[in-house]
Amino acid sequence: MNPPLVDIGLNLAHDSFDHDRDHVVASARAAGVRHMAITGSTLESSRAAIDLARSAPGMFRATAGIHPHHAREFRDDDVPALRSLMLEA
Repeated sequence: MNPPLVDIGLNLAHDSFDHDRDHVVASARAAGVRHMAITGSTLESSRAAIDLARSAPGMFRATAGIHPHHAREFRDDDVPALRSLMLEA
């Protein structure tokens, strides 16, 4: 018997998955992935990750944060929004 797999860095909230998100999840499940942590890398993608996690809480969890690639876009006045998202994730 194989132990269940966990994907700890899924960028499923990215818009590049809009056309095949359900297929990606189904393929992962078929391969034995039972739990997935959906990564938020901007305020927008963190919100999307949280929404996805709420759609299947037994399978998904979400992170809220800012990826270094997006650090230049993050402003000081975004800190309260990020803190709020971190409490939701």
